[in-house]
Amino acid sequence: MKLRKVVATITVAALMVVSVTQSKASAIPPPIVASSSSVGAGIWISGTIIGVAAFLGIYDITRRTSCVGDFLHLGGPGFDRTITPNDTVLKPPVCNKARARR
Repeated sequence: MKLRKVVATITVAALMVVSVTQSKASAIPPPIVASSSSVGAGIWISGTIIGVAAFLGIYDITRRTSCVGDFLHLGGPGFDRTITPNDTVLKPPVCNKARARR
């Protein structure tokens, strides 16, 4: 029992000494990563392209599955021309928009 206390005390003391003293690994500064404006421009352009593609995909799914219609007037099969058998598109819904009569 006494030996366990001595070993535990030495272990705790060693851990405290290691954690308090500064090691050489933490004294080394982190590497400097060189960045240029072309890297930032490439990231911006690729993010923009992905964002526009995502917007157009969501817009197309929304206009073909809900009754919002083609509010950006992009057209396409089912909106500005009839759907032919060779077109593999989802038909827009037929929505009855009743006007309120006064």
